[in-house]
Amino acid sequence: MTDITGKEIRVDNKLTDKAAEKPNVSGSGNGSKSIRSVEIGVRVLDALIANNGPMPLRDVAEMSGLSRSQAHRYLAAYVNTGLVIPAAMSGYYGLGPQALRLGLAAYAQLDVSLVARNAIDTLVKETGLTGLVTIWGSNGPTIIRWTHGRPPLATSFGLGSVLSVLSSTAGQVFVSFLQESLTEDLVSKELKLLPGTEQSKTQVGDIPALRKRVRSAGYAVGSGVVIPGLSAISAPILNKDGEAEAVLGLIDRGADRFDGKSPATKQLLKVSAQASRDIGYTAELVNPGK
Repeated sequence: MTDITGKEIRVDNKLTDKAAEKPNVSGSGNGSKSIRSVEIGVRVLDALIANNGPMPLRDVAEMSGLSRSQAHRYLAAYVNTGLVIPAAMSGYYGLGPQALRLGLAAYAQLDVSLVARNAIDTLVKETGLTGLVTIWGSNGPTIIRWTHGRPPLATSFGLGSVLSVLSSTAGQVFVSFLQESLTEDLVSKELKLLPGTEQSKTQVGDIPALRKRVRSAGYAVGSGVVIPGLSAISAPILNKDGEAEAVLGLIDRGADRFDGKSPATKQLLKVSAQASRDIGYTAELVNPGK
């Protein structure tokens, strides 16, 4: 293929050298203008992030969809700025000190509650159900946001309400995705206060089985336990250590409204997975709404 001057341009499934070098301006998803070469450069950094260690030029090029010469030019620029450093092995590259400073600054500025609020508002808009955000407080799962669905539900719960550690779906998620040392005292207190027969207490109080079930599914479901006549489902927003920073929940009228195949469940898992990525969780997500 030739350009309008007759100069040969190599074309394959990757960007051409000419296209990669040109700092052309393109439109982004929100309608604003952006510099395409910067967007391409981020793909090079993404390749280094995904590898979790130094990698050779050929792999950087392959993962970023560039030719080796293109990838090398981006890497050279990043070496000059400290975003990338050459590794001890010749031809290998890794993230540099400037990348570390950027990551630490971004994490310090992270507002988990804002991420959670935006996530639950998205869920309510897409499902029409009532949604809530809970965090782990000194007394257990505490509601910090309640977004009404269509039509709104009338309950005795609202901002600041504390939910059951073992009976609520939010509580079960926290028990499953937090360190045991953070939850064991409240779990023990609640087990002593649980109503019902010894058999029912044993079933609810089988904490290892509860953790295994919730972690395997990626969510917890309940029907008519906390609020009679309503079903609930909750999923975690996980931080970089895989612990629940917050929990997203949906509530619907009727019994047993949520299961692994319901559209609302899939949407909850999809949104909670994205929120987890937004606050730094990078491991493989459990059951991300497929």
